[in-house]
Amino acid sequence: MDDAQRSPSNEPTPTWSITKAEWDGLASHAQKLHIWLWVSVGGTVLFGVLLLCASLFSPSVPDLPLLDTIKRVASVAGVVVILLAVPEYFWMRRSGRAWDTLHPEVWAANGCACPWCLERVDATPCRTHGFTRADHALLLRYWKSAATKDVDAMSRYGEELLARQAPKTALARARSAISKVARRAFFSLGDPNATPRQRLRAALTSIAVQYAIIALLGFAVWHFFGRAVLLPGLAGCWWIILFIPIMAFVGSGPIWKVGKLRCTKCGQLCASAQPTLCPECGSDLTLPAAVSRSERRGGWWRAALFPFVAMLAPGFLIFAGNPLLKSLASALPTGVQSSIYAWTGPPHGYFRNLTVATMTQAEIDGALEVLISCSAPDGPRPISDFDFMKNAMAAGKVPPATIERAARPVVQADLAVARDGDAVVATVKPEFGALVFGMERVGRLVFGGVSLDGATWTKGAEWSLFAHDLDDFWRKRAQGGPLPESKLVFTGRIDGVPRGTHTVRARCWIVVHGVSWERYTPAFDDEGTLVPPAGALVYPLELERTITVP
Repeated sequence: MDDAQRSPSNEPTPTWSITKAEWDGLASHAQKLHIWLWVSVGGTVLFGVLLLCASLFSPSVPDLPLLDTIKRVASVAGVVVILLAVPEYFWMRRSGRAWDTLHPEVWAANGCACPWCLERVDATPCRTHGFTRADHALLLRYWKSAATKDVDAMSRYGEELLARQAPKTALARARSAISKVARRAFFSLGDPNATPRQRLRAALTSIAVQYAIIALLGFAVWHFFGRAVLLPGLAGCWWIILFIPIMAFVGSGPIWKVGKLRCTKCGQLCASAQPTLCPECGSDLTLPAAVSRSERRGGWWRAALFPFVAMLAPGFLIFAGNPLLKSLASALPTGVQSSIYAWTGPPHGYFRNLTVATMTQAEIDGALEVLISCSAPDGPRPISDFDFMKNAMAAGKVPPATIERAARPVVQADLAVARDGDAVVATVKPEFGALVFGMERVGRLVFGGVSLDGATWTKGAEWSLFAHDLDDFWRKRAQGGPLPESKLVFTGRIDGVPRGTHTVRARCWIVVHGVSWERYTPAFDDEGTLVPPAGALVYPLELERTITVP
């Protein structure tokens, strides 16, 4: 009866071949699982609180502006993690109550219940998955394998149930496909007869899905926060990408196998299929989990050791693997290193260890490309002043076009326009990157006024801005006091603007001049054009926006 695939009405109804104590033991295991789930909810909240505390109370480091970005991301992540604990709590509460209600019903229905939506199907079909009384025998075998911890049987019967179910909605079909992929990946690790290659093959779809999720998360982080946040995240989590297929390939299978019925307390074999008392210790074998069919497999210690290896391996890869990768990268030719570091960002001390006099022009050009790619405000890592650009310029190894390309990423500005009655107010907000020209030649932004549709320019600002003016750390330590908040942006106003669509232009200049501890005051001629100081590098920066006045 138990091996029949279907249960026609003219055949006897399948019945349990396990004891009630074994079935009740499944409920006790579920209760223990619920305890761990509650612990996971508490851990989720605690993790979110730690992220918030770390972001709120960690000090700022002036040479590491990336740290402030990470702190902001950590604070947002902390709030999100805490909020995630709310649906987790309600899901656990709902699933726990559903299981507590279904568990005695499954025994009373001889296992004729849907494993996924937890509905009895002995009277009416399952509404979501389409199981009926005709699937009674297969459903009973599935529930029996769950009670006896027969992971291999659960895998086979679960596959058959997934193949038979008839989801009616698109959402139900999607959930069925996801469940099928997850089951194959999970049970392939627990199949005692599966080879490592078979486990890997069964988990290929799951591995692809995990990689796709990681890729989507990485793209989202890169899109919203830039490489400055993406690359540190990948540097700390790259072992996960490597470990996903390794875990599927190396998994050693289940620790337990299904054997003969025994007393859980003393391990004595039971004398009958429905025992009541243990002949050895006298325990009541009708109590939940008083009997069990689970036995340790040979070589169980390898499977038990695998999770600990899985936890220790990431630490080894992080603390031993990263220095090893760094050593291997440093052994590559300088040109190859430049190609890699142009996107990932150079390691600490990279430019300090470069000597212009011993490098070819091609190697200098490659290192300059790395420096330029990392110098923007959203570069992959903060760069301290290692004087490489200054030394290369002093040696005459930097073409003028490259000098300009290096100056434009570190001095940037954005133009915003707004209406104030019949007037237009234009605001130029600067943004600065690394001091790649050295502390003796600082990139600054000079504002020369705004113009409407190419007409007369308004008056320029009598001050300039550079990186230390906007940085909180340096503002508190500025010689002579910091600039007021009103001077951290440049503003131009044009009154009496007629109706229609107009083009608003702002003229600015990038001026690389002067030491970082002295302020530079720009000078203009009678037409409002900048008069550059002697020896300065000056590059025009024109901004443009359109505005409609109704």
